[in-house]
Amino acid sequence: MHEVFQKTSGLYARLIDETAPAITFQLLDLEQFDLSDDLYIKMNARGKPLTPFETFKARFERHLENQFKGAPPDLCSGTAIADFFSRRIDTRWSDFFWPFRDKKTATFDDAMMNLLRTVIMVTRDPEAAATSTDLADLRSMTRASSYTWFHDRGWLDEEMVLSLITLLERWSAGPETLRCYLPDTRHLDERALFQDILTKPTSLTFQQLAQLAGYAQFLVHSTGEIDPTTFNAWMRVVSNLATNTDYNRPDDLRRSYAALRDLKPWMDDILKHLASADGHVGAFAVVQVAEERIKARLILLGDGWPERLDRAEQHTYFRGQIGFLLRCCGLNLGEVDAELERLDTATASKLVEPFEHYLACALQMFDDLVKHPKGSGRLWERALLAVGDFLPNVGRNRSLLTTSYDEAWGWKRLLRNAATVDRPSVILKALWDRLEDPDSYAADLDGVIETASKIEPWRKAILETPSVYDYGTYRMMRGSDGEGNYLLRKTQMNGRHAELFTYCLYDSLSSDMKPDGFSTSYYESTSTDDEPGLCITRDFKGTEITFYLTLYQAPKQYQFYLYEPKTPEGDLQEALEELGFEEDEDGYWKMLGKLKHLRSKVGELAEALKEKDQKA
Repeated sequence: MHEVFQKTSGLYARLIDETAPAITFQLLDLEQFDLSDDLYIKMNARGKPLTPFETFKARFERHLENQFKGAPPDLCSGTAIADFFSRRIDTRWSDFFWPFRDKKTATFDDAMMNLLRTVIMVTRDPEAAATSTDLADLRSMTRASSYTWFHDRGWLDEEMVLSLITLLERWSAGPETLRCYLPDTRHLDERALFQDILTKPTSLTFQQLAQLAGYAQFLVHSTGEIDPTTFNAWMRVVSNLATNTDYNRPDDLRRSYAALRDLKPWMDDILKHLASADGHVGAFAVVQVAEERIKARLILLGDGWPERLDRAEQHTYFRGQIGFLLRCCGLNLGEVDAELERLDTATASKLVEPFEHYLACALQMFDDLVKHPKGSGRLWERALLAVGDFLPNVGRNRSLLTTSYDEAWGWKRLLRNAATVDRPSVILKALWDRLEDPDSYAADLDGVIETASKIEPWRKAILETPSVYDYGTYRMMRGSDGEGNYLLRKTQMNGRHAELFTYCLYDSLSSDMKPDGFSTSYYESTSTDDEPGLCITRDFKGTEITFYLTLYQAPKQYQFYLYEPKTPEGDLQEALEELGFEEDEDGYWKMLGKLKHLRSKVGELAEALKEKDQKA
């Protein structure tokens, strides 16, 4: 200041000028904050209220002093845990978080609070009565993170503190921005998950939280350096179990936490444990647990099985769920203990050839379904339907299936069922058994469709009309051949829907069999009291006439009737009488019959009206 102002005069008057002072100060009354003096010093005279994280740091340090009065954890190197935390949070961890700062505010306070919230979520005691409620509250966006909330709910317990410090120590241990411990991202993308933790913790799915709980458990409770191979084997099992388990409520997640904790003694040799007679795992999907145990035995047997199974699991659609392939090879996941007893080197060797064949078929099929849904993927769908009725029930509906991952109407759910349920596994196996050379799949699939015989009318109609697959969002159907088959735009009959066979007729008439002179459309109903059906119209001698063809009485009785004008005259009435139309009690001119018969009448009607038009 002396160097800058030594030759300047009149400055004091400017300092004490009450109307236009050169320097001003803002006063913030700190009495209400009730914090320690050293924290006020740390505020660095900013004159701003503390952020939630700054408040957390100060109070958390005092909390640590009171909570950990005994010997500090080993990772603190003999330093009191409160002092260790205080020093690290202002030095190494602060440097670690700097790349993740908010670019607008140049702070990482929100990121730290989000991390704290997430660590709390994955360290809840699964045996505590309040855990399910705690998880629901922590995943809710209605409550902002704060020290008071965390403390008052009892969440800053020893396991949370140990996990927080250990994770921060491990993540900040290397020269890179975030030290990762897995050899690759096959079973968990550590960087992507860490970014989600810092930016949107309340949006983490139950599956992600289960994976993170297993990930944190290994890093926190393993001593010394982390072995990437051992860690990868552990995370493969955790990810497969979590990803392929249905979670509907926080209590499902709590039970998964309990199962992971029970596995803690075997984290360093998880495959050996799973393959043993005591390798049962609770809480996760039973069929996935059985699959993991059989795969563990195969991996331990070697002979190319580790690479073979990895190639199957890594398909983007399967995501670790390949029990359907094991079932096709003759392994019974419903009797896993018996299968483990008989799975020796010789038995596993006999499984190699069929497994490779079914895997090749499955990889090609689901590549096509996902990447080419209206091309080669459609061919697979039709061929499988030609082999058998594999459609799963979804409530009162059945679905032609979509490539959704998590919904009941997805292929993923069918594959899960195929691991233990006879019908889908038998149909999949029957199709794949008819395929030989991967280069000739298309020709083989066409052959399966063309040679299909003795199949139900509804399956035959769909095979002949591929556009049915494009009808609804969820590809839902309702009914049966005896009650009428309906295609649903969504999931309910009070939404738009079509009758299967008249819709297929509409499709054929709209393409290569359009009746001469008629324009065709399809009337979709939104009520069970109103039948959907084919609508055909044309101009006849200056008057627009409209006919409908709808289901009259399931399963085979249809009606073809004149809608407008209701009362025909002249040549129109004559044409209808010649074709066999009759006036019913409601005054409509109609004919009844099987759909094939009425289909031919549509063509005859077109010809008759065309002829009468030309005579005129």
